[in-house]
Amino acid sequence: HLVGNSAYEIVLAGAVIRHPGTGPFDAAWVKEPEWQRLAQELSGIGEEAVKLAAAKSTDEAAWRAVGDRLIANCLECHKQFKPEIPSEGILRGSTERQSRGISIFGY
Repeated sequence: HLVGNSAYEIVLAGAVIRHPGTGPFDAAWVKEPEWQRLAQELSGIGEEAVKLAAAKSTDEAAWRAVGDRLIANCLECHKQFKPEIPSEGILRGSTERQSRGISIFGY
C-alpha cells in the first residue's frame, strides 16, 4: 500500500511541476521544453512503478530498473535546472542521517 502511494506521488509530482509554482524561476522553467520532457518522463516512471505495485511485483530487476530511471531523471533535471543544489540537499542529508540511524523526522 505504501509503495503504491509513493508511486502515485511520483506520477503526480511530474504533473504538478509542469505548472509554475511560487519559486523565483518556476515561470521560466515550465516554459522550457526540456523541463516539460523531464517532468513528463517523471510521471511515466511513476506510472511504471504504479503498475508494479498494483501487481505486487517481486521482480527485483524490474523495480531496480524503475528506480534507476527515477534517479537518472532527477539527477538530469537538477543538473540542467538547479545544479548548485541537487535535490535541495534532501538525498544527501537523509542518506547521511539514515547511515547513522537518525530519523529524518527528528525523533
